[in-house]
Amino acid sequence: EFPFVNGFEPISKFKFLGSLLRNKTRMPVHPVKHLFFAFWLFEGDASQFSIVRCNTSNDFVENTENRDVDSKILELISEGKSMECVHGITGKSRCYIRRVCELHGIEHSSNQNAHSELIRNKVISMAELGRNRQEIAEELSLGIGYVEQVISNTPGLVAHRKKLWILRKVRSSYRELRMARKVHPDWIRKDFKQIHNRAFFYLYRNARRLLESVLPAKLRARGTKFDWVKEDERLYEAISKMKKLDDLSISALGHHVQDHGHLRRNLKRLTKTKKLLRELNFL
Repeated sequence: EFPFVNGFEPISKFKFLGSLLRNKTRMPVHPVKHLFFAFWLFEGDASQFSIVRCNTSNDFVENTENRDVDSKILELISEGKSMECVHGITGKSRCYIRRVCELHGIEHSSNQNAHSELIRNKVISMAELGRNRQEIAEELSLGIGYVEQVISNTPGLVAHRKKLWILRKVRSSYRELRMARKVHPDWIRKDFKQIHNRAFFYLYRNARRLLESVLPAKLRARGTKFDWVKEDERLYEAISKMKKLDDLSISALGHHVQDHGHLRRNLKRLTKTKKLLRELNFL
């Protein structure tokens, strides 16, 4: 029997072996406990400590309890097991067990010094209003860690706060564009897009109808005006320079001068070219 003295009395109960041997306990264990276990495992042969053993595939195979640890925690809690007991059986931290309980609406009393339910409800109410976590902690004289834990452990609250953040950004972007339109009433949509790019595209992705309500009306597309006089002069000169036109049709003639179909469809706009074609007996 080992004479445990000088602060090592708790080791004599060997409760540390559970957390030392379970998979995924995520619980730190003092190196002395590893040495005690290894000394017993190797039957006191210190030379075995230097041997590097490779993990086999069986070391990574999880049993049914670890595979469905959340269900196991809920089952144990519903049976009236204490937080310490559940921690000892599953190897999960108390924080993890508390989170599983709160996400499934199961009351727990894991810490007698924990904040009251009234404080917790105040944190949830302020978080639902979109208040900053640091502001909540300062106003209620709480730690930022407790506020973050309450927010993350409340079902649906994180998603709700994310929606509030999007709405806040949408409102800010809308105000920015509305003020810009008031200051620059002569701007067109392209100006808003170029100068207030971030606000424009945030509304475009998250609130397109609101974006349309603040932007000016769309302008009708204005095509470039075609210069028929210049085209008429070009075709006239190209046809005048051609020789041996007797065997060509008007379509073949247009193909040679690259008329883009104007000789057949828009000849009335090409007065000079039309007169030349009559002289050449194409019309």
